[in-house]
Amino acid sequence: MGNTLLALPALVWLVALTQIPALRALTRYAPLPEIAIPTLVLCVAAVLVLLCNPPRWLKNIMNTPWPSVLVLMLLSIGIALVYPHADGLKTQLGGSDADDAIQLGASALWYLTNPYALTTYFGNPFSPGPGWLALNGPLALLGLQPLGVVCALIFALWAMHKVKLNWPTMNMFTLVWASSLGVWELCAVGNDLPAFGLLLLGTMVLLTQPRLSSWGMIALAILVGCLATTRVSFFYLPLLVGFALFAVWPTRALWVAGVGILTAALWHYTFWAMQTGFYPPLHVVARGESLMGGSTLVGALGVLSIVGAAMLYHWRWWNPSVQVALGLGAPLGVLATAELVQAGSFAKWEGATFLLAALPIMIMAVLTTWPLTRALAIRENPLPKKSSISVTKNQTSPKKPLAKRARSR
Repeated sequence: MGNTLLALPALVWLVALTQIPALRALTRYAPLPEIAIPTLVLCVAAVLVLLCNPPRWLKNIMNTPWPSVLVLMLLSIGIALVYPHADGLKTQLGGSDADDAIQLGASALWYLTNPYALTTYFGNPFSPGPGWLALNGPLALLGLQPLGVVCALIFALWAMHKVKLNWPTMNMFTLVWASSLGVWELCAVGNDLPAFGLLLLGTMVLLTQPRLSSWGMIALAILVGCLATTRVSFFYLPLLVGFALFAVWPTRALWVAGVGILTAALWHYTFWAMQTGFYPPLHVVARGESLMGGSTLVGALGVLSIVGAAMLYHWRWWNPSVQVALGLGAPLGVLATAELVQAGSFAKWEGATFLLAALPIMIMAVLTTWPLTRALAIRENPLPKKSSISVTKNQTSPKKPLAKRARSR
């Protein structure tokens, strides 16, 4: 039980991060939500406790790729079985039109036509930006857009493997991420935000590897810029990633921020100039304005100011995954909370999807920061070989900046 006590803060965070967004799906689809919700939370917590004190057979399994492979297989099968039914609801003007925006918009873009001349079957303007549509184009042309999340998870796992993270780390991440029913709900209807979160995580992992070629850095910076166009509200993503990297790799940080912002700006400007009127991706800004009014706005600014001050104060100490998790998760959490207050019910809580966009990077931040990572022999490798974070007495001191840790080795 010693490992469990050390990992208790991490366990609480992981359960909260995964199960709060799942409240919408549980409330809508579970026959007895008042029983299903606590039962699922207890089951997830019990599994995490078991992973903190694993028997030998479980240790052996967690040191193989099979847990992650199993999740990939179940996710693919689940999408193949459920998505056609969910997509068929559009003939009755039902379901979600998020997949429609990606499918139609990405296909139009790859056929060199203006995607924003179209609307979804509900008549809604497209929310995804052009860079994100371009990334989804190949799968959309093949009619495989719902499997984008599977490809994104493979990319994230490949990135972790490339930087030499061990299989217990990768399997723990995959299992925790898949424990949220909210993830499965969005995947079943073809929503693109889970894929965005996984691609962002994989990109961050690659950006924090010890050695990175100039061309690799530029390619990843362009990818960050494309991800920043997923929604207009993510425009600051290249700056956030650059800030997170600056303490250890200032040159890399400046390149990522500069090239990423330029990429996102070029994508948006090109298609904004094509419009004779309103630029459709901006409609999400109007949605945000409708949520933020009066005391809600004051409270949101207060929370974001505290988070921002903490990030600035700890810019030399916190590792990049923590910085990005807070910088992305805090604004999305504020919007999700405001949307819940407005909706008045978990069953109508559309804002749960906001939280799931930041879920992968937030899970990784917890796994690589809290004592749970020590209990499971999990560690992150965000620094060069001479300064990689490992669980030694000197390196876990919160008083020593990341750059000084490198020199101390």
